[in-house]
Amino acid sequence: MNQDGSVETLIGYLDSEMLDIRLKAQAQLVERGAEAFDALIATMRAGTGPKCWLAAKVLVAIDPGRAFGQLVDALRSPNLILRQTAAQLLGQLGDRRAVEPLIGALEDDGITVRLWAIEGLGRLGDRRAVDYLLAELRRTESSTLQYTLIRALGNLGDPRAVEAIMSFEFDENHHVRAHAQRALSQLRH
Repeated sequence: MNQDGSVETLIGYLDSEMLDIRLKAQAQLVERGAEAFDALIATMRAGTGPKCWLAAKVLVAIDPGRAFGQLVDALRSPNLILRQTAAQLLGQLGDRRAVEPLIGALEDDGITVRLWAIEGLGRLGDRRAVDYLLAELRRTESSTLQYTLIRALGNLGDPRAVEAIMSFEFDENHHVRAHAQRALSQLRH
């Protein structure tokens, strides 16, 4: 892969089976910055292959503020991995504007999308998410979702979560139980 590749060529390399080529293409696209932005948006919106979700990551690396709206839109993509990546990136940006879109992503059919939305909501620290997370905790039977929800609720530090989390304090699943005990410790202090 040469340094002189066009933006379109570099985007094509995002589908390479070779990790080093994908990583070099990502780095070169980030260096191109604004020049690559529109083509990366089009690639992400196309929603096919790894390059669509890798394009989302490059967009954030170039300009997180400008990428924000594109990530929100990507939460509605038919591509599960793109939706998952969008939820992950929105949670990592630290931008509280992501709270409402991530709350909406709790209704996604894909468990990985919901997991990243929960993680992001816990990381963002906005208590507007508490009622939605509690509703999801009461609804789900997935132990993975349960301990992720419990961890997020513990991070949010809202005492409204104590009663719901207490019901998991002695859960048969050791992950759920450990996260419940840790969250309760956070919430009680």
